[in-house]
Amino acid sequence: MEALLEGIQNRGHEGKSYLNMLCAWSIPTYRGFLTSCEAELQELMKQIDIMVAHKKSEWEGQTQALETCLDIRDRELKALRSQLDMKH
Repeated sequence: MEALLEGIQNRGHEGKSYLNMLCAWSIPTYRGFLTSCEAELQELMKQIDIMVAHKKSEWEGQTQALETCLDIRDRELKALRSQLDMKH
């Protein structure tokens, strides 16, 4: 996320970054607002990183649980097929 912010800051448009243009349009004293805007964006990006990492961990746990259930069902199916083949 921080790399994304840096990429936004480094892209120029007529000598100004997109972040400068985004933050500067509404406040006349834009240098102070820009600093505030950058800090808020960085904090927001950190919070997003934390939320994404938490969701990733949650999804990985769910995926592992589903894979375990699938393996169990697969073994049950093989055992039942084996029993069925022995009857015929």
